[in-house]
This record gives sequence, C-alpha cells and structure tokens, in this order.
Amino acid sequence: MNMTTAEKTNVLKLLVLLFSHFIVSSQLICHRPRYHDWHPQPRNITLRLSVMENTCKNVNHCWNGILESAQEYWMDQSYAFPQLCPVEVQLGDALFAFTDPILEQYGINLINVSKEDFDSCFTEQVENQNLFASCMNGSMQVASKWLPPGIHYFTATHKGSSHLCQLGLRFSVLVKEQHCQSSPHLRLCSGKGVCRAKIGQFAYGCQCHKPYSEPYCEALDMCSEGPCLNGAICISIHSAQPSQASYQCLCPSVFTGKYIICLIF
Repeated sequence: MNMTTAEKTNVLKLLVLLFSHFIVSSQLICHRPRYHDWHPQPRNITLRLSVMENTCKNVNHCWNGILESAQEYWMDQSYAFPQLCPVEVQLGDALFAFTDPILEQYGINLINVSKEDFDSCFTEQVENQNLFASCMNGSMQVASKWLPPGIHYFTATHKGSSHLCQLGLRFSVLVKEQHCQSSPHLRLCSGKGVCRAKIGQFAYGCQCHKPYSEPYCEALDMCSEGPCLNGAICISIHSAQPSQASYQCLCPSVFTGKYIICLIF
C-alpha cells in the first residue's frame, strides 16, 4: 500500500522517536589515530548516515580522548550534540555518503550549513545549498566544490524538517592541504622527513628527521642535538652547503663561549 506524504512524515517522526531510544544507550566512540600521513594518491572516504552507530554525544566521544591533539580552532568551538563523528580528509579525497535504507525511502538530502545553523539545527532550505540534485539513493559522492580546504558543516534534512539533525544526522568535514614541499617538483619533506598532520590540524606539515629542520627538511639544524650547555641558547646557522652548516651558543651573562659549552669567566 502506497503511503501519502503526511503518512510518511508521521512514520519518519515515529522512527526518530524509536532511534532516540537507542542513541541514549551505548555508542561507538569515534576511533581515530593521533596522526595521519599524507597519501600521494587520493582515497575514497565513505560516511554512513546512521543514528545507530558512529554518533558521538560529547567531546570525548568525538575526539576519542585525545583532545590535546586538536588545534585551538576545534577546541574553541561550541559543540552541538549528538552529531556524527567529525570527518578529516586530505584535499583531493573523494567523499561518499549513504544513509540507512529505512531512512532513504523517506527522501533524505544533505545541505551545506553555517556553523551557527549546524549548532542550532536550523535546516530551512537555502537556495543552491543541497549537496545532491535529488534525494539520496545509495552511495552518492559529495562534489569537490563542497570540499575546499577548511572546515565545512553539513546536515541531513527531510523536507526542511530539523528532526534528523536533532537526532544526530549532522557532521563536519575538515579538508586538509599539504605544506610539505617548496615546489611541486620536489620530494615531500625533501625525502628527509614525514608529511604528517595531527588530529585537528588544518594542514599537513613536515616532521623532519634529525638533524634536518622545518619547513621542508632542506637545511641541517645543528641545534637539534642540544650542543649548548649551562643554559645557553643555540642558534643554528644554515647554509646551502650542508658541510658549512654551523651553530652559535648565546651564553648567560656569567658564561662565555661560542661552541659546545659556555664556560665561566
């Protein structure tokens, strides 16, 4: 038997109430590593829109207890709960989204919203903010125009209703670019480091192997081993020729010296 639009809406509201019962029970914490290494080839990232899993109810759930790794931008934001686990991708990755079949039949779409609308679950339709031309059907790719570098907010909607958002079908995506090479023709981190990002960082950067230094691990850092003693400050003197790299010790007032150690007058 075919249901009318009003009947479908009432059934959807009932589903929301039923799912709400489960969301207050145990939920999976957002599992994530502390670091992500840059992948030379773009990857396919799949996000399931579901209130039965991958939904965090507090900051610890969203960040899996590693808040110290998040950047200040994330830490300073107000958090709206429940929400799907925040997504982090690198620029160029393909993001696919799909929803539970039981919700799909009611005409779900995703819209791009501001941080304020994300927090308040304001889902009034805004022109040209639908991610897809039609309601979600199977796995659908989010167009690259919605995923430039930076943080973006999306929420599910059913005919403008905020019920799905309030249930937790909203998520943020942080798109990270890489700053690991001074020229596109050079190796990442000059081949002397790892192009890596912590959770919450807005871009990938070089973590250089000693004794090389950032930003691209091209120069030797003669201070990396801490050669200066007695509280001296080490100043690395870089050179285009690694053999000519040097350093200088800036000594406290009661000490003197240039290399290795500051001696008492």
